[in-house]
Amino acid sequence: MTADSHHTIDHIVAHNVATTPDAPAITFEDRTLSYRELDARTSALADSLTQLGARKGDLIAFIGRNRPEHFEVIIAASKAGLIAVGLNWRLSERELAEQLADCGPFAVFTTTAARPTLDAACTGLSAEAKIITFGETGPLGHEGLVAHGNAESVPSRSSPEDLCMIWYTSGTTGRAKGVTFTHQSLWSIFPGAGAEWRVSRDSTSLVCMPTFHTAGVGWGLITLSFGGRIVIVDEFIPSELVDLMMRLRVTNSVFAPIMLEQIVSELEGRGLPPLPDLRAILYGASSITEPVLARVVEALDCELIQGYGLTEVNGTISILRSEEHTLTGERRKYLRSAGVAVPWGELKVVDPETGTELPSGEVGEIWGKSPGMMTGYWNKPEESLEALTPDGWLRTGDAGYIDSEGFLFLTDRVKDMIITGGENVYPIEIEHLIAAHPAVSEVAIVGVPDKKWGETIKAVVALKPGAHVTEQELIALTRAELASYKCPTSVDFVDSLPRNASGKILKRVIRDAYWTGHDRRIG
Repeated sequence: MTADSHHTIDHIVAHNVATTPDAPAITFEDRTLSYRELDARTSALADSLTQLGARKGDLIAFIGRNRPEHFEVIIAASKAGLIAVGLNWRLSERELAEQLADCGPFAVFTTTAARPTLDAACTGLSAEAKIITFGETGPLGHEGLVAHGNAESVPSRSSPEDLCMIWYTSGTTGRAKGVTFTHQSLWSIFPGAGAEWRVSRDSTSLVCMPTFHTAGVGWGLITLSFGGRIVIVDEFIPSELVDLMMRLRVTNSVFAPIMLEQIVSELEGRGLPPLPDLRAILYGASSITEPVLARVVEALDCELIQGYGLTEVNGTISILRSEEHTLTGERRKYLRSAGVAVPWGELKVVDPETGTELPSGEVGEIWGKSPGMMTGYWNKPEESLEALTPDGWLRTGDAGYIDSEGFLFLTDRVKDMIITGGENVYPIEIEHLIAAHPAVSEVAIVGVPDKKWGETIKAVVALKPGAHVTEQELIALTRAELASYKCPTSVDFVDSLPRNASGKILKRVIRDAYWTGHDRRIG
């Protein structure tokens, strides 16, 4: 398929229905939808949403573990002129309520498992959202809406320049920000990304990354745009995943490094050879060590591509291609890099104070630019202006340098974000919770090395004179309010935290004490 930015997302289905209507589009558990069936279901869903009162530009959210219906919601939203919003099912009631209040969706599609948290989060919202449950056949059941809507294909109510998708990402203030994309921004990267990820019409791509993230949804949409098949899994269980990949002859996938390592361990433990149909794996979101990479190369025997990026750039802005994954010789040094700019994008390193581009080898803030980038943050014009320059560059907040060959090396983060198991966590939200405890004088949250997750969260706490609180009590405090991946796994108590002359806590000094002897990288 020749993709371009003059399409809307629903054109994915329209094109494939016209060319290969009976080809498999989506497989989940024991069911496979053809492109013809996907077209009919999404047309019916779009019609039912319109009958319920959804108007062009309204937001339609979805929450729950990975399901094919997430893609149906996105495509139906495109057909009806609506904007799809992915919500993280792991959020606490309070966190989810904040995101719902921010986006104000017309309707929220949910799994039965996520329904109790969603119902509680909706309490107190100024506008009542329609709650639609996946798998149910009633008037507000997903299957009911599909069954009673008009399944005939109709012209899309969306335009390429319309917003089509919002993904929420953590913010430096501790409040999540909705990252907005147009149809044309998503379409603009499909052909280049598909070529780099080795996706084609005969691909069978595994979608096991969360579909409330760009890594899950974006990966699936790219494959569908080429007319391939996506296989969706709702839980990462290495033994089951290996069996599934063999049975369905999976050719492509995207993983976090920890997932790659667990798949390799499964293959090694069962004495299995490399998966014969696997062509290429994209990995990213956190660092990978050379010993693990060596095992991956031997056990999988396929192309490995590393991606560095963030939600705001629509996933990936630099890549380390398969040919650079060499464990010997002079070019071995590039395993520590984040590769080079993607063909559809640009990278530069600047002085964060002046915006002046720095020469090769000098460390500064990394800026990225591509036609696939976000348009801004939903309902946050000031933060949008802070993130995007007038000429379209995104300030990533990460620090690094570009060498003379154009390879990007990441050294630290301008912001204090922690990446644990592929999830981005900003410390300030956790710090506010712990600092509110009556025994706490001051607190700093930092990421520390962890063999399994890349890094994990540590609270460094100074107590008030004569006060007492245990490590377990502080961790329990955070677990009552935050998603589990945001909570500290350990607490260190100190007399005081290091500060500079202006009184700012020196987090780098705190962090460095834990990272001595470790190769710290950004995913």
